[in-house]
Amino acid sequence: MDDPPRQAPSDQELLARTAGGDPTALRVLMDRYDRLVRFTIYRTSRQRCRQDPIWMDSVASEIWTDLCRSLRSGRNRDIQNMQSFFIQVSRRRCIDALRRPGSAPLAGKGREEGAHSQPISENEDTLDLLSDLEEVSALRECILALAEAERSLCGEIAAITAGRWTEVAERLGMPESTLRSRWSRVLTKLRRCLEKKGESRRA
Repeated sequence: MDDPPRQAPSDQELLARTAGGDPTALRVLMDRYDRLVRFTIYRTSRQRCRQDPIWMDSVASEIWTDLCRSLRSGRNRDIQNMQSFFIQVSRRRCIDALRRPGSAPLAGKGREEGAHSQPISENEDTLDLLSDLEEVSALRECILALAEAERSLCGEIAAITAGRWTEVAERLGMPESTLRSRWSRVLTKLRRCLEKKGESRRA
């Protein structure tokens, strides 16, 4: 007789296991909610994400790192609605990152910050939502297509967007001028990749 299928762990079980340091539980949580996190970041600041295609990775990474720290310190272990939690946290962290010293100023930033002050609802235009999801997926594909050396710069995105060029250059063992030129080339490649994917979708 075949064994009954194993039931997927609940969100609360995964939170408890992540609090205990289980990396597998964290990966499962990310499989379930990382797309929502990135989607919310993009919806909150579409212009900033388009201007710097790796910025979304930085904010998303901060969100997951903070969640792990809070769980291990005894906070956020009883989240009842995970979707609402991640939408609110992602929006708040995105706005904080936009206001952070060293973040590039954006035209219309105030409009973007307040454009989605209410939770994403079922009444929003479905075609618009699907279009945004396609753009987020395309961005992830473009980042994965980068050379390994170029992807390694993405791990320093938080410091780079904060303007800590000298710190990052010292950590990577390269002149600051080299770091800036390499970063510029990475952004150019990502923008071109996104433009090509956009043209393919419109064709």
